[in-house]
Amino acid sequence: MASTNKTAQYSLNLWEPEDQVLREDFNGDNRKIEAALLSLRPVTGYYTGTSSDASTGKEISLGFTPSAVVVTSKLQVSSGNANAAISIATPAAPGATLWTTVNGFYADKILNYNNVPHNPFRYIAWR
Repeated sequence: MASTNKTAQYSLNLWEPEDQVLREDFNGDNRKIEAALLSLRPVTGYYTGTSSDASTGKEISLGFTPSAVVVTSKLQVSSGNANAAISIATPAAPGATLWTTVNGFYADKILNYNNVPHNPFRYIAWR
């Protein structure tokens, strides 16, 4: 007999003292936990801006709609001024220059500016 009770979110086994503990129950629970943990693993990457005057955007394909995405550029120092770009977006709260798409995200204007060579925009996205 399987466990009498299950957890609310993942339906994992919760045994009562009179329940018989079965190896198959543990194996099933482990598969559910592993699948849940894999879905939390973020996707990271980088891209180089292609707009010479920060007037156009660029779509980055991930193969899924991210639940959240963060894009940043490396800190640049010129003439004593430090400059960096960072933007965060979710499907429910798109940013002014960054938003999620069905297949990834769209980096608009400043997040697509042809920045200093060897200084790509970096991103982290969650499923």
